[in-house]
Amino acid sequence: MSAKLRLLCEPFVATKGHSDDSVMRFFQRRFGQKAGSLFASAATAGVYAGDPDLLSAASCYPNLWRYEQESGSLIKGLLAEKKAQKKQIADSSQPQRKGLYSFAHGLGELSVKLGKSLGESLLCSSKVQKIERLSDGFVVDVHDKTFTAKKLVLATPPHISSYLASEFMPDLSKALAKIPTVPMAAVHLGFR
Repeated sequence: MSAKLRLLCEPFVATKGHSDDSVMRFFQRRFGQKAGSLFASAATAGVYAGDPDLLSAASCYPNLWRYEQESGSLIKGLLAEKKAQKKQIADSSQPQRKGLYSFAHGLGELSVKLGKSLGESLLCSSKVQKIERLSDGFVVDVHDKTFTAKKLVLATPPHISSYLASEFMPDLSKALAKIPTVPMAAVHLGFR
């Protein structure tokens, strides 16, 4: 019973967090040890698949963090924001649409259109063999093709980026190798 009572006391908890607070510490401070642990675990498992003791509350949940900093309470901050939104809607001449939106044939439609606009410069399902750094850019070896670029973006999981960067940026490679990751798949369904 004490955990439920502590949960109801959230608007009266005066302490504000520090910018380096973990998600776990943040939720425990706001809702108490037991309820805070449950909220932190549930919130991070479904979104980040990470450890709530290691994730930053200010980075992962900026709105909740802002509510605490500005209103001193998550509940007070949420209520104030809802009130402001209602006022904005009432003051607006535009009708407000609610719900989720997507393309007619799903989000994949965006990737297909972007791919078509890139034409032959887009190379899919090709494994990068090696990346070399030049004085004015990079050389990327992909199977039997070689590409040069002035700038390079590694949009791969940290362990793959670490491997690719190992020869031309060993310090970056070591830092990337330390990033903990877990496999995760998200499935979204939409119905009319």
